[in-house]
Amino acid sequence: MGWLAMVAHWSETPMLAPLLFVAMLVVVAGYLWQNNWVRIGGALCSTVVMGLMTQDKAPPLIIPQVVSWLACIAAVLIPYLPALWQRLRTRARTVRSNIAWYGAVGSVTLLAIGVRAWQLDSIPIPVSDESASALLSLEIWHGSFTNPFISGWFEFPSLWFFLIAPFIGTFGKTFFAIRFFPMILGSACIPALIWAVRPVLPRQGALVAGLALAMLGIHIHFSRYGLNNIADSFSGIVLLGILLRYRHRSTFGLATAAGLTMGAAVYGYASARVFPLIVVLYIVALVVRAHHTWRLHLRNLVVMALVAMVVTGPLLVHYIEQPDQFWSVVRRSSIITREADGTSGIERWAAEHEQTVAEVVVRNIAYTMQALFWGPVEGWFGTPRAVLTIPLSALALIGAIGMVVRRQDSAVFAVAAWLAVCSGISAVNWPIAAGQRLVSLLGILALLIGFGTIVLSNVLRRYVNQRAIAVVLFALVSTGGVMSLDHYFNTFVKREAGIGDAQLHRAGIVALVAQQLPAYTWIDVYRSDVFNYETTPVLRYALMRIDANIITEVYPDQPLAPIIIYPIEAASRVVRTDNYVEYSVDTPEGEPTLIFAVRDDAPWAADVIRTVIEKNE
Repeated sequence: MGWLAMVAHWSETPMLAPLLFVAMLVVVAGYLWQNNWVRIGGALCSTVVMGLMTQDKAPPLIIPQVVSWLACIAAVLIPYLPALWQRLRTRARTVRSNIAWYGAVGSVTLLAIGVRAWQLDSIPIPVSDESASALLSLEIWHGSFTNPFISGWFEFPSLWFFLIAPFIGTFGKTFFAIRFFPMILGSACIPALIWAVRPVLPRQGALVAGLALAMLGIHIHFSRYGLNNIADSFSGIVLLGILLRYRHRSTFGLATAAGLTMGAAVYGYASARVFPLIVVLYIVALVVRAHHTWRLHLRNLVVMALVAMVVTGPLLVHYIEQPDQFWSVVRRSSIITREADGTSGIERWAAEHEQTVAEVVVRNIAYTMQALFWGPVEGWFGTPRAVLTIPLSALALIGAIGMVVRRQDSAVFAVAAWLAVCSGISAVNWPIAAGQRLVSLLGILALLIGFGTIVLSNVLRRYVNQRAIAVVLFALVSTGGVMSLDHYFNTFVKREAGIGDAQLHRAGIVALVAQQLPAYTWIDVYRSDVFNYETTPVLRYALMRIDANIITEVYPDQPLAPIIIYPIEAASRVVRTDNYVEYSVDTPEGEPTLIFAVRDDAPWAADVIRTVIEKNE
């Protein structure tokens, strides 16, 4: 009764506390009766009631709410844990006899970690989006924002920012801290993909798929970027693995796993919200293939939906109570939603180019396919290159043809559903074929690449030694991967990822310098209308660890700092003496846009500034 009274005090509506207690009893009863429907229904009611209890950003006694939410998810999974544990034990016994295979998987994973962790704090150049999200994680770490079941920065679910907060608390207010978890999650995509594609690919093909993803520039970028985009890639790969197994084992357990994955994915980036549509299309294709299975698949669809709602219950209530928090993410980039004048972006585009809306959509879908395979378009986050390099594109297209010819139904259905939904979503959002919305497609592309190598191997083995074929195909995939790595590290992050934008570039340079200066270094920073904490959050986050004196108008009556930073538009207001040496950050056209002035008794600061500027020219 003490726990019940505590929850009643916590709740804005005390009558909800008994409802939560009853719902949790239903969960226990379902477990004791071994009735899946009762257990899932009770868990769903419990999470919905939890969501109704409060929508504050810092509700009292949030820990019982989180523990209850985790308990409901565990209650859904508990019946399957013994079988899963037994399977893991069986697999563990085979490790010694498969040491070469696990060694190969481990090597590819280590490669993925290496290219994602190298100079993580400085590549890519820091931007304001990840800094603004880090500021919310700081609030969470300091305890002023404690609710993981409502919207956070940019109306994204706040749970992601809770996952980042411990790393900021551990590593400090650095860009390494906010990028560490995305890097780990991005690296985990590689073994997850190798597991996911095994139902349709032999070991060699699965390893090739993992290698291709490990070296793919767009995946590396979002693995090094301190935002939630990479979460959709990971959850999409896990969902792909479940669906490829579901084709042959349409069990209650796999349906539960799919629902759990879709529910968890909602807490990531916005593109994961289309996963239910992908699943529906996939299952419809299975029903068309075998009509007599429709009852089984309908039951499993209901299970998936209910389990997904168990996971998203509190967040779902938040969106029902505040629908703008859900739709704002959609409207922000959509070209089909109507604006204040009653027209949509796609209608204006169609009228301007004398086309129908359908023609514009078809054109945009074709544009997305072009972005994936051959380019050149604005294919991913500001580069004219395609997502795949030429060797990888060729293998992916061969793999797609091979899947159809060899009648690999489960793979064909999954690829078709993913491509149709994701290219369709990309076609009705601006910018068209933007990388952040294509990231959930990368597992499918890697699957096609792996299948392409198997098709080529089967064709060539009649004429060429099998070992020679393996060497040639490995060299082909490696060449495509190295080309992607080279473009990312030597072109994209130096010339294309915001470097052409003088405002973003100079703010990023200040952030990199601030990260390398000793903590509490004293600096003077002159602000302007476009160079300040409000318009450039990267400055606010980066300067937290040092002693930054922000100068708005006239320099105050106090000593000068050893380092002075000012945008070129504030040069007329700068106060300094002759014993300062200047270092300028220039635009690609050679025009100065930011000045670092370093006093001659601070050579250590001059070395840091000069190195950062030269590295990011």
